[in-house]
Amino acid sequence: MLRTFDNNRDRAMQDLNKLKPNQVYWALTNRHPSSESRRYLQKVTRYQKDFAQRPQ
Repeated sequence: MLRTFDNNRDRAMQDLNKLKPNQVYWALTNRHPSSESRRYLQKVTRYQKDFAQRPQ
């Protein structure tokens, strides 16, 4: 996951800690090196929204 932000772990953590959650999500779903990981995050988010909208 850190490679999404920088190859240097310390620099990646510094950059990551400066971002808002929606910015982290955008980076992970658009810039993550693994397309499989990007698709997985998008699926989980979609299913979470669908589940939250279900009548109780």
